[in-house]
Parts: sequence; structure tokens; C-alpha cells
Amino acid sequence: MSDIARRFPLVPSAHTVNCCRCGQPTRVRIPVRCIPRTSGPDHVQYACPNCAPYITPGPLPGERIRPE
Repeated sequence: MSDIARRFPLVPSAHTVNCCRCGQPTRVRIPVRCIPRTSGPDHVQYACPNCAPYITPGPLPGERIRPE
């Protein structure tokens, strides 16, 4: 990661993702929940800025309680 990306993390990403509520592509993605997978990395669902206030957030990466 470049120094500029670390200093300005709120700059929208160059690629788009689909909103988990309306399905529209958005560059300004807001993580709303993390879905664990049995194999491979967890899946993070994103919302657009218009839909994010209406979605009940789930656990995000780092918020899940892992069994000890």
C-alpha cells in the first residue's frame, strides 16, 4: 500500500462493488457485515451510502468472537 493510500483511507476505491441492499454498483463502499466461510477468506458485504443507514450492521472482521 502506498503512503498516500495510508494517509487518505476515505478516498473511494477505483473498482466498484454491488450494494447488498439495492444491488447497484458503488465506488463508495461501506462494510456492513462479515460472513464467515468454512474455507478461504471471509466475505464482506458492502452497502452504498444511501442504503447503509437502513441496514442493521452485523459483525465485521475483527469483531467476531473466535472460539479459544
